[in-house]
Amino acid sequence: MYGARGSLDAGTAASATAMAAGWSIGSDNPAAELASADRPWDDSDGEDAAEPLSASKSITVSGTGSVDPDGLVEFDRWAMTDSTNANPPPNTAMTSNEMVNADTDDMLLPPQPARPHRRYRWGWITFAGVIVLGLLSTAVAFSPIGQNLIERPYCAFSPGSARETERAITVVDGPMHPSEGEIFFTTVSVKSLSIWEEFWARRDSTVEVVDEDVGNCNNKAAAEQNQIQMDTSKNDALLVAFQALGIEPEPVGVQIVSVSLEAQSAEVLGLGEMIIGVNGNPVLSPAELTENVSSAGVGDEVVLTVRGLDGVESDRTVVLGRNDCSDQGDQCDPDRPVIGILVQQGVELPYEIDIDSGRVGGPSAGLAFTLAVIDYITEGELTGGQDVAVTGTIRRDGTIGRVGGVPQKTHAARRQGVDIFIVPPDDFESALAVAGDDLIIEQAATLEEALAVLAELGGEPAELALGETAN
Repeated sequence: MYGARGSLDAGTAASATAMAAGWSIGSDNPAAELASADRPWDDSDGEDAAEPLSASKSITVSGTGSVDPDGLVEFDRWAMTDSTNANPPPNTAMTSNEMVNADTDDMLLPPQPARPHRRYRWGWITFAGVIVLGLLSTAVAFSPIGQNLIERPYCAFSPGSARETERAITVVDGPMHPSEGEIFFTTVSVKSLSIWEEFWARRDSTVEVVDEDVGNCNNKAAAEQNQIQMDTSKNDALLVAFQALGIEPEPVGVQIVSVSLEAQSAEVLGLGEMIIGVNGNPVLSPAELTENVSSAGVGDEVVLTVRGLDGVESDRTVVLGRNDCSDQGDQCDPDRPVIGILVQQGVELPYEIDIDSGRVGGPSAGLAFTLAVIDYITEGELTGGQDVAVTGTIRRDGTIGRVGGVPQKTHAARRQGVDIFIVPPDDFESALAVAGDDLIIEQAATLEEALAVLAELGGEPAELALGETAN
């Protein structure tokens, strides 16, 4: 193929004279004139290297064409003549599908191959790059690394699960009576959100998105507090269950349920431990603990006898602090010495019962634990053979407290396919709003009311008579 480098408006008719000694280029149309021509080259042998034309040759090329981005003239249709012959033979016009013989055998010109338009080629490369970059960005965003990099300051409350309570109960040296029906405690799933998870969570009617400081999804201290509340809830549930069966557990000391981080006692006392003495005096109730501490003064040291979680007893010295009256009203005495703890009555049950709640925290399963323990250690069917989901805290006086995440817990109960869902009165409306037609919602403010609801289902709470047989 023979060609010249220069400039030519696309689609313009041109007549170019290719001179071997320097490419004298002209045009019948001034607007189509080729400019700045380089040295001529010959690619007729298929090699890329430029080869000079024979000095004896002078060729005229006429046709229509365009200039590619590299400045190479491309003819769509053309004809050639050899001006070195005074009487050149007629030349044959050539298209992209024809060959031309000017006047010698070595002047055969192969058809001009169609060249891909480079602008289109670069467009496809750019498009493919954008697609690959988008896929990589999405993969990173949904990876654990990406989740951390673009985590949002929000928490999602979504439906958790409805868990069989009876399976979580272990009784040591006591009666066990598995039931056909089951009592479920419900949970809420709480997690922090990435930007993608937040997008979908806000479009899910079963999910509630709240600020991070409200949901406490990344608060380690809040998680520890939830676990403390769960442990306290289990103890209270067991105590209330035995009291409902006519058994008053024996008081054995004062159990620690909270410790002020600002108090010196936080260095030597732990949650769940039992205080059984002060300065050598036995302590069996919160009232006795207060009486022994009040006889000392602020800044004094007292020696507490404590039974640890492992059952081992030890003496621990505590420096008494000043009573904080900032939010206790005018009746508060700031000079009253305090240990800096909250306590409750410690009791010893007739036999050991363990409730395995797994990683679930918070106090909202208290009522479910109480009902399940009663059902498990007594004969008969407390639920009448039906599956019942329950939520609500339980206090030692048998009253039921409200809980959070009731809409999500109701969805969990529906998914489990239970027959009825018992909730605190304050949460009744929110549960009813999402219950649908297949789930019955009942409310109960006390343990007695909850037992009455189960009796209406065909349960047998009236036959509970463990009091005389468990001693």
